[in-house]
Amino acid sequence: MDNINHWLTYAILVMLFWGLWGSFSKLAAMTIRPMDVYVFQVVGLILGAAVIAILVRYQPPVRSIGIAYAILGGVLMTIGAYCFAQSIARGRGTVVVVVTALYPLVTLLFGYLFLHEMLTFKQFIGLGLALVAIVLLSG
Repeated sequence: MDNINHWLTYAILVMLFWGLWGSFSKLAAMTIRPMDVYVFQVVGLILGAAVIAILVRYQPPVRSIGIAYAILGGVLMTIGAYCFAQSIARGRGTVVVVVTALYPLVTLLFGYLFLHEMLTFKQFIGLGLALVAIVLLSG
């Protein structure tokens, strides 16, 4: 890995930070209501985004359909965070985090169905196994 621009470096950092996010979410849900967890995590998200924008000297695009997609993605992410807070307050943190971490299944299917991205036979098998994992973990 030559520098921080390598995709794997960022992917490992995502794994680390999101893994800690799941753990701290469970700790929060053990002491405050799920709606409180959700609201204060959104506050943290906004604060974190502001700090990162300042650090990287962010300049927003002037005009782009990508802005609409990004806002829609943010709305969907926020709804998902609300559902996550509700789930982690009611379930075992370790299981909730693992099941919700399978969200790339939705991304893969969306890419295949609507963006015409190709999936190999092995990837289809992986999707099936991931679905089996959800069934086994939730039982």
